[in-house]
Amino acid sequence: MTQKYTFNPFDMSAYTQSFNMENFTASSQRTMENTRAASEALMGSMSKLAQRQNEMMQNAIQESVQATKAFSSLRGIEDFMNYQTDYARRSFETAQKNASELNELARKCSTECTEICQKAATETANIWSEQQPKASAKTSTASSK
Repeated sequence: MTQKYTFNPFDMSAYTQSFNMENFTASSQRTMENTRAASEALMGSMSKLAQRQNEMMQNAIQESVQATKAFSSLRGIEDFMNYQTDYARRSFETAQKNASELNELARKCSTECTEICQKAATETANIWSEQQPKASAKTSTASSK
């Protein structure tokens, strides 16, 4: 004769027996550590990015001041137009170079943070996937009683 299992929605013993609080605590702690590491990497990279932008801005201001001084020493309209064209070309090339450099810094930051988060997600998934077969076995044992 088979034993009939009666479902009781208030009987949580099968589920609480299968839940491993130590794994949950360890997983949460690793997640917090990885979140902290990602935050530190992000803040360090953003600090470098802001510092580099500041340096670029200071250089641009110095170049503008020098260009303004040079404009005052020009004598003819042709000299003025040639200098202005050269200054615009140099400024454009510098802006392109600076944008590429800032883009590379941001990409490195993004890659570093993504790698940290992927590592954390993989660790958590591994912990819980190892726990799943044990939990299923406990649940099926408890439900057959």
